[in-house]
Amino acid sequence: YREDVLRAAYLMDDIAGYISGVSFRLANMKLTSLKKGKFDEDLEQLIGMVVDAIFKLNEMARALSINPGSTIELAQDVEKLERKVDARYRAVIIKALSEISVTKDLLLLKDAIEGIEGMADKCQETSDSLTILALSM
Repeated sequence: YREDVLRAAYLMDDIAGYISGVSFRLANMKLTSLKKGKFDEDLEQLIGMVVDAIFKLNEMARALSINPGSTIELAQDVEKLERKVDARYRAVIIKALSEISVTKDLLLLKDAIEGIEGMADKCQETSDSLTILALSM
């Protein structure tokens, strides 16, 4: 039980690490490259979905002490969001490869988008850990 709590906490900490990496990469890109292909809108959608997943994790953590059964239901929502992020991630990567000609900006955007997708994956892993905790209660 204790190990499961620690695992969930470490995974949540990993999500925070991704946030700083993504922001660093985006801060070093030219804004014109983002605006030109409307990548700013794509990033906004991706980040919005990850933020929704993080809010679901918050609900899951709160539900553990009140109603562990609802934690399992919320885990399904996190999984759906993670799948949406994966699909959008693939589409944006293909779009970036065809529309961004500046190599530096292409690499930075690719890494930022991969970081956002990595955050979604960590949200899924955290959700799985919280589900394990709910099942053990």
